[in-house]
Amino acid sequence: MSDSAAKIEIFREEISHVDDVSELNRKRGTKKTIITKAQNYLEKLDPNPEFWNYTDLVKKFDGLNIACKHYTIIAERIAIIDELDFDADYDSQVAENTAVLTAFEKQQSVYQAHLSYVNLMERLESIYSQRIVTGNATIKSFDSLSDDIEKFKKETAGFRTIELIRDWRFKIEEIVTSIRLRMDEAQEKSRPSSTIASPATSEVKYHSSLKVDLPKFDGNPVNWKNFWALFEPRIEREKHLADSEKISALQSAMVTDKSKQEVARAAVGGCYEDVVQELKLVYDRPRLVYEHHIQRFDELSDIPDSFEGLKHF
Repeated sequence: MSDSAAKIEIFREEISHVDDVSELNRKRGTKKTIITKAQNYLEKLDPNPEFWNYTDLVKKFDGLNIACKHYTIIAERIAIIDELDFDADYDSQVAENTAVLTAFEKQQSVYQAHLSYVNLMERLESIYSQRIVTGNATIKSFDSLSDDIEKFKKETAGFRTIELIRDWRFKIEEIVTSIRLRMDEAQEKSRPSSTIASPATSEVKYHSSLKVDLPKFDGNPVNWKNFWALFEPRIEREKHLADSEKISALQSAMVTDKSKQEVARAAVGGCYEDVVQELKLVYDRPRLVYEHHIQRFDELSDIPDSFEGLKHF
Protein backbone atom coordinates (compact mmCIF):
# COMPACT_ATOMS: atom_id res chain seq x y z
CA MET A 1 0.00 0.00 0.00
CA SER A 2 1.35 3.44 -0.93
CA ASP A 3 1.96 6.15 1.66
CA SER A 4 -0.96 8.18 0.27
CA ALA A 5 -3.34 5.20 0.39
CA ALA A 6 -2.23 4.41 3.95
CA LYS A 7 -3.03 7.99 5.03
CA ILE A 8 -6.49 7.73 3.47
CA GLU A 9 -7.17 4.55 5.44
CA ILE A 10 -6.01 6.22 8.66
CA PHE A 11 -8.41 9.09 7.98
CA ARG A 12 -11.22 6.63 7.27
CA GLU A 13 -10.53 4.91 10.60
CA GLU A 14 -10.56 8.24 12.47
CA ILE A 15 -13.86 9.31 10.89
CA SER A 16 -15.48 5.98 11.70
CA HIS A 17 -15.30 6.94 15.40
CA VAL A 18 -16.96 10.34 14.98
CA ASP A 19 -20.69 10.23 15.81
CA ASP A 20 -21.43 13.95 15.92
CA VAL A 21 -23.08 14.92 12.61
CA SER A 22 -22.36 18.63 13.22
CA GLU A 23 -18.67 17.87 13.60
CA LEU A 24 -18.73 15.77 10.44
CA ASN A 25 -20.48 18.53 8.51
CA ARG A 26 -17.84 21.00 9.71
CA LYS A 27 -15.07 18.68 8.47
CA ARG A 28 -16.88 18.19 5.19
CA GLY A 29 -17.17 21.98 4.77
CA THR A 30 -13.40 22.26 5.24
CA LYS A 31 -12.79 19.75 2.44
CA LYS A 32 -15.30 21.55 0.21
CA THR A 33 -13.34 24.78 0.71
CA ILE A 34 -10.15 23.06 -0.48
CA ILE A 35 -11.97 21.74 -3.54
CA THR A 36 -13.40 25.19 -4.33
CA LYS A 37 -9.95 26.79 -4.05
CA ALA A 38 -8.57 24.19 -6.45
CA GLN A 39 -11.36 25.03 -8.91
CA ASN A 40 -10.51 28.73 -8.66
CA TYR A 41 -6.82 27.98 -9.20
CA LEU A 42 -7.64 26.02 -12.34
CA GLU A 43 -9.90 28.75 -13.73
CA LYS A 44 -7.17 31.37 -13.29
CA LEU A 45 -4.46 29.23 -14.89
CA ASP A 46 -2.86 30.90 -17.92
CA PRO A 47 -3.91 29.22 -21.21
CA ASN A 48 -0.24 28.82 -22.17
CA PRO A 49 1.59 26.03 -20.23
CA GLU A 50 4.84 27.93 -20.78
CA PHE A 51 3.85 30.16 -17.86
CA TRP A 52 2.74 27.40 -15.51
CA ASN A 53 4.41 26.39 -12.28
CA TYR A 54 4.20 22.64 -12.80
CA THR A 55 5.38 21.79 -9.28
CA ASP A 56 2.56 23.95 -7.91
CA LEU A 57 0.07 22.30 -10.29
CA VAL A 58 1.03 18.80 -9.11
CA LYS A 59 0.93 19.89 -5.47
CA LYS A 60 -2.56 21.37 -5.93
CA PHE A 61 -3.72 18.18 -7.68
CA ASP A 62 -2.42 15.94 -4.89
CA GLY A 63 -4.16 18.10 -2.28
CA LEU A 64 -7.37 18.08 -4.32
CA ASN A 65 -7.25 14.32 -4.75
CA ILE A 66 -6.94 13.79 -0.98
CA ALA A 67 -9.67 16.37 -0.22
CA CYS A 68 -12.10 14.64 -2.62
CA LYS A 69 -11.49 11.26 -1.04
CA HIS A 70 -11.88 12.73 2.44
CA TYR A 71 -15.11 14.41 1.37
CA THR A 72 -16.54 11.08 0.19
CA ILE A 73 -15.50 9.29 3.40
CA ILE A 74 -17.11 11.98 5.58
CA ALA A 75 -20.33 12.02 3.54
CA GLU A 76 -20.62 8.23 3.73
CA ARG A 77 -20.15 8.39 7.52
CA ILE A 78 -22.93 10.99 7.81
CA ALA A 79 -25.23 8.71 5.80
CA ILE A 80 -24.55 5.85 8.22
CA ILE A 81 -25.26 7.95 11.32
CA ASP A 82 -28.29 9.86 10.13
CA GLU A 83 -29.68 9.26 6.67
CA LEU A 84 -32.09 12.17 7.05
CA ASP A 85 -29.18 14.58 7.45
CA PHE A 86 -27.51 13.21 4.33
CA ASP A 87 -27.50 15.91 1.67
CA ALA A 88 -29.69 15.28 -1.33
CA ASP A 89 -27.07 16.88 -3.57
CA TYR A 90 -24.32 14.47 -2.50
CA ASP A 91 -24.19 12.70 -5.88
CA SER A 92 -23.94 15.98 -7.77
CA GLN A 93 -21.13 17.15 -5.49
CA VAL A 94 -19.18 13.92 -6.00
CA ALA A 95 -19.66 14.31 -9.76
CA GLU A 96 -18.36 17.89 -9.49
CA ASN A 97 -15.33 16.69 -7.51
CA THR A 98 -14.62 14.09 -10.18
CA ALA A 99 -14.90 16.72 -12.91
CA VAL A 100 -12.33 18.95 -11.15
CA LEU A 101 -9.93 16.02 -10.76
CA THR A 102 -10.35 15.17 -14.44
CA ALA A 103 -9.67 18.79 -15.40
CA PHE A 104 -6.45 18.79 -13.34
CA GLU A 105 -5.32 15.53 -14.95
CA LYS A 106 -6.01 17.03 -18.38
CA GLN A 107 -3.90 20.09 -17.58
CA GLN A 108 -1.06 17.85 -16.43
CA SER A 109 -1.27 16.03 -19.77
CA VAL A 110 -1.26 19.36 -21.62
CA TYR A 111 1.88 20.38 -19.74
CA GLN A 112 3.61 17.12 -20.66
CA ALA A 113 2.59 17.71 -24.28
CA HIS A 114 4.12 21.19 -24.03
CA LEU A 115 7.44 19.72 -22.87
CA SER A 116 7.38 17.23 -25.75
CA TYR A 117 6.57 20.03 -28.21
CA VAL A 118 9.44 22.23 -27.00
CA ASN A 119 11.86 19.31 -27.18
CA LEU A 120 10.76 18.32 -30.70
CA MET A 121 10.91 21.87 -32.02
CA GLU A 122 14.42 22.40 -30.64
CA ARG A 123 15.67 19.25 -32.37
CA LEU A 124 13.83 19.98 -35.63
CA GLU A 125 15.04 23.60 -35.74
CA SER A 126 18.58 22.35 -35.15
CA ILE A 127 18.28 20.09 -38.22
CA TYR A 128 16.63 22.81 -40.32
CA SER A 129 19.39 25.32 -39.50
CA GLN A 130 22.13 23.05 -40.83
CA ARG A 131 23.65 24.19 -44.10
CA ILE A 132 23.83 20.68 -45.53
CA VAL A 133 20.63 18.73 -44.91
CA THR A 134 21.52 15.66 -46.98
CA GLY A 135 24.49 14.50 -44.92
CA ASN A 136 24.21 11.00 -43.47
CA ALA A 137 24.36 12.31 -39.90
CA THR A 138 21.57 14.83 -40.54
CA ILE A 139 19.34 12.29 -42.29
CA LYS A 140 19.89 9.79 -39.49
CA SER A 141 19.10 12.46 -36.88
CA PHE A 142 15.92 13.44 -38.74
CA ASP A 143 14.79 9.82 -39.14
CA SER A 144 15.33 9.20 -35.43
CA LEU A 145 12.69 11.85 -34.69
CA SER A 146 9.94 10.01 -36.57
CA ASP A 147 8.90 7.84 -33.62
CA ASP A 148 8.90 10.82 -31.25
CA ILE A 149 6.76 12.85 -33.67
CA GLU A 150 4.25 10.01 -34.02
CA LYS A 151 4.20 9.59 -30.25
CA PHE A 152 3.47 13.32 -29.85
CA LYS A 153 0.61 13.10 -32.36
CA LYS A 154 -0.95 10.20 -30.47
CA GLU A 155 -0.53 11.90 -27.08
CA THR A 156 -2.22 15.08 -28.32
CA ALA A 157 -4.91 13.44 -30.49
CA GLY A 158 -7.47 13.83 -27.72
CA PHE A 159 -6.70 17.54 -27.31
CA ARG A 160 -7.11 18.66 -30.92
CA THR A 161 -10.04 20.88 -29.96
CA ILE A 162 -7.63 23.01 -27.90
CA GLU A 163 -6.42 25.74 -30.25
CA LEU A 164 -2.96 25.97 -28.65
CA ILE A 165 -2.28 22.27 -29.17
CA ARG A 166 -3.64 22.40 -32.72
CA ASP A 167 -1.11 25.18 -33.28
CA TRP A 168 1.74 23.03 -31.89
CA ARG A 169 0.80 20.13 -34.16
CA PHE A 170 0.64 22.47 -37.15
CA LYS A 171 4.06 24.03 -36.41
CA ILE A 172 5.69 20.61 -36.07
CA GLU A 173 4.16 19.43 -39.34
CA GLU A 174 5.18 22.69 -40.99
CA ILE A 175 8.86 22.41 -40.06
CA VAL A 176 8.94 18.67 -40.88
CA THR A 177 7.57 19.49 -44.35
CA SER A 178 10.15 22.27 -44.76
CA ILE A 179 13.01 19.92 -43.87
CA ARG A 180 11.74 17.27 -46.29
CA LEU A 181 11.45 19.88 -49.06
CA ARG A 182 15.02 21.04 -48.42
CA MET A 183 16.24 17.47 -48.52
CA ASP A 184 14.36 16.78 -51.77
CA GLU A 185 15.68 19.98 -53.36
CA ALA A 186 19.24 19.15 -52.31
CA GLN A 187 18.94 15.64 -53.76
CA GLU A 188 17.48 17.01 -57.00
CA LYS A 189 20.40 19.45 -57.35
CA SER A 190 22.91 16.66 -56.79
CA ARG A 191 21.54 14.58 -59.68
CA PRO A 192 22.67 14.99 -63.30
CA SER A 193 20.37 17.44 -65.10
CA SER A 194 19.19 14.75 -67.55
CA THR A 195 17.75 12.65 -64.75
CA ILE A 196 15.70 15.41 -63.10
CA ALA A 197 12.07 14.52 -63.57
CA SER A 198 9.44 16.99 -64.67
CA PRO A 199 6.52 17.78 -62.35
CA ALA A 200 4.02 14.96 -61.96
CA THR A 201 1.40 15.35 -64.68
CA SER A 202 -1.23 13.57 -62.59
CA GLU A 203 -0.92 16.23 -59.88
CA VAL A 204 -1.20 19.05 -62.44
CA LYS A 205 -4.24 17.37 -63.97
CA TYR A 206 -5.81 16.90 -60.56
CA HIS A 207 -5.48 20.56 -59.66
CA SER A 208 -6.68 21.85 -63.01
CA SER A 209 -9.66 19.48 -63.25
CA LEU A 210 -10.95 19.68 -59.68
CA LYS A 211 -10.46 23.26 -58.57
CA VAL A 212 -12.54 24.71 -61.36
CA ASP A 213 -15.95 23.79 -60.02
CA LEU A 214 -15.27 23.59 -56.28
CA PRO A 215 -17.67 25.61 -54.11
CA LYS A 216 -16.05 28.21 -51.88
CA PHE A 217 -16.40 28.72 -48.14
CA ASP A 218 -16.09 32.25 -46.75
CA GLY A 219 -15.42 31.23 -43.13
CA ASN A 220 -18.89 32.20 -41.91
CA PRO A 221 -20.51 29.35 -39.89
CA VAL A 222 -23.90 30.45 -41.25
CA ASN A 223 -22.79 29.33 -44.73
CA TRP A 224 -21.08 26.08 -43.70
CA LYS A 225 -23.96 23.66 -44.28
CA ASN A 226 -24.67 25.00 -47.76
CA PHE A 227 -20.99 24.83 -48.64
CA TRP A 228 -20.60 21.29 -47.31
CA ALA A 229 -23.75 20.07 -49.08
CA LEU A 230 -22.08 21.06 -52.37
CA PHE A 231 -18.46 20.20 -51.59
CA GLU A 232 -18.85 16.72 -50.06
CA PRO A 233 -20.59 14.99 -53.00
CA ARG A 234 -18.18 16.68 -55.42
CA ILE A 235 -15.20 15.16 -53.64
CA GLU A 236 -16.85 11.78 -53.06
CA ARG A 237 -17.35 11.39 -56.81
CA GLU A 238 -13.58 11.51 -57.27
CA LYS A 239 -12.92 7.94 -56.06
CA HIS A 240 -9.29 8.03 -57.18
CA LEU A 241 -8.26 10.91 -54.89
CA ALA A 242 -5.83 10.24 -52.05
CA ASP A 243 -6.35 11.89 -48.65
CA SER A 244 -3.62 14.43 -49.40
CA GLU A 245 -5.43 15.45 -52.61
CA LYS A 246 -8.77 15.77 -50.83
CA ILE A 247 -7.15 17.94 -48.15
CA SER A 248 -5.54 20.10 -50.85
CA ALA A 249 -8.91 20.48 -52.56
CA LEU A 250 -10.56 21.41 -49.27
CA GLN A 251 -7.93 24.03 -48.55
CA SER A 252 -8.31 25.51 -52.03
CA ALA A 253 -12.04 25.88 -51.32
CA MET A 254 -11.32 28.06 -48.28
CA VAL A 255 -11.53 31.78 -49.01
CA THR A 256 -10.14 33.33 -45.81
CA ASP A 257 -6.66 32.93 -44.36
CA LYS A 258 -8.18 31.83 -41.04
CA SER A 259 -10.14 28.96 -42.62
CA LYS A 260 -7.07 27.93 -44.65
CA GLN A 261 -5.07 27.81 -41.41
CA GLU A 262 -7.77 25.67 -39.79
CA VAL A 263 -7.35 23.12 -42.59
CA ALA A 264 -3.55 23.24 -42.31
CA ARG A 265 -3.63 22.71 -38.55
CA ALA A 266 -6.06 19.81 -38.81
CA ALA A 267 -4.03 18.20 -41.62
CA VAL A 268 -1.10 17.38 -39.33
CA GLY A 269 -1.95 13.67 -39.33
CA GLY A 270 -2.65 13.58 -43.07
CA CYS A 271 -6.12 12.07 -42.61
CA TYR A 272 -8.92 13.71 -44.60
CA GLU A 273 -11.68 12.53 -42.23
CA ASP A 274 -9.83 14.06 -39.28
CA VAL A 275 -9.63 17.38 -41.13
CA VAL A 276 -13.37 17.27 -41.85
CA GLN A 277 -14.19 16.56 -38.20
CA GLU A 278 -11.96 19.42 -37.04
CA LEU A 279 -13.64 21.87 -39.43
CA LYS A 280 -17.07 20.75 -38.28
CA LEU A 281 -16.08 21.44 -34.68
CA VAL A 282 -15.18 24.99 -35.70
CA TYR A 283 -17.88 25.84 -38.26
CA ASP A 284 -20.81 23.41 -37.93
CA ARG A 285 -22.23 25.11 -34.87
CA PRO A 286 -26.03 25.54 -34.88
CA ARG A 287 -25.89 27.84 -31.86
CA LEU A 288 -23.84 30.42 -33.81
CA VAL A 289 -26.24 30.21 -36.76
CA TYR A 290 -29.21 30.68 -34.41
CA GLU A 291 -27.60 33.72 -32.76
CA HIS A 292 -26.80 35.19 -36.18
CA HIS A 293 -30.43 34.93 -37.33
CA ILE A 294 -31.74 36.35 -34.06
CA GLN A 295 -29.38 39.30 -34.43
CA ARG A 296 -30.52 39.86 -38.01
CA PHE A 297 -34.14 39.70 -36.90
CA ASP A 298 -33.49 42.24 -34.13
CA GLU A 299 -31.95 44.57 -36.69
CA LEU A 300 -35.14 44.58 -38.74
CA SER A 301 -37.37 47.60 -38.29
CA ASP A 302 -40.92 48.61 -39.26
CA ILE A 303 -42.31 45.06 -39.25
CA PRO A 304 -45.96 45.29 -40.37
CA ASP A 305 -48.60 44.39 -37.82
CA SER A 306 -51.23 43.20 -40.32
CA PHE A 307 -51.32 39.91 -42.20
CA GLU A 308 -51.64 41.76 -45.51
CA GLY A 309 -48.60 43.84 -44.66
CA LEU A 310 -46.53 40.77 -43.76
CA LYS A 311 -47.32 39.22 -47.14
CA HIS A 312 -45.45 42.08 -48.80
CA PHE A 313 -42.72 42.42 -46.17
